[in-house]
Amino acid sequence: RLAPYGATCNSLSPGGVSTALNAPVMEDPELWQQIMSVTPLKKWATAEEIAGMAAVMVSGMGRTCVGTTIYMTGGRERLPTTTFTTECPARNSKKRLPFRCVA
Repeated sequence: RLAPYGATCNSLSPGGVSTALNAPVMEDPELWQQIMSVTPLKKWATAEEIAGMAAVMVSGMGRTCVGTTIYMTGGRERLPTTTFTTECPARNSKKRLPFRCVA
């Protein structure tokens, strides 16, 4: 609907991203195995990969992409929703907080 006005209205949808914030998930062998078992590419994107795709999207190179969602999920968007639950340590605390990763 907005294409005639020059608006492309695209979106970038990353899945899991390998960052320090996600370290508790990536360092939990059982949880990581569960996640990778439903991730066809067997990896999460890096922040640099997400930034690179965002740069391409805003660069104008994809001017003919209209209303497109680019999924950077390692192929997981094509699978049924799966919920993984674990605990991860709270920052600067001995308490453990519940963590839920919805894939």
